[in-house]
Amino acid sequence: MACHRVEGEGRETGPALAAVQARGAEAMLLAVLDPNREVLPAYLAHAAVTADGRVVTGVVAAQSEGSVTLRTAEGDEVTIPRDDLESLTNTKRSLMPEGFEKSIDARGMADLLAYLMSAR
Repeated sequence: MACHRVEGEGRETGPALAAVQARGAEAMLLAVLDPNREVLPAYLAHAAVTADGRVVTGVVAAQSEGSVTLRTAEGDEVTIPRDDLESLTNTKRSLMPEGFEKSIDARGMADLLAYLMSAR
């Protein structure tokens, strides 16, 4: 729930899960196992490097002539003035980390999948 809102809890850093639910359990499992396979353009991560070398990675939440705001995986919004922006690069990847399946056993994955498929 760090990046997705499920049953009123969590953050909206990632897309709503309803679209994946509608495609079935296999699509949901694939999204968990391979988060970079299909990423909607609005949810592609960007890496910003500031003039002092700080790196901020997140999805673009807002931008204007004067600044760019990134929403990080932790749900924080970081606004960087364009004058302070050295570079802004589209990583062409999701913020969702790869390798989640290594941190959970088969039963846990089955329970997670069942929960995600039934959540509203």
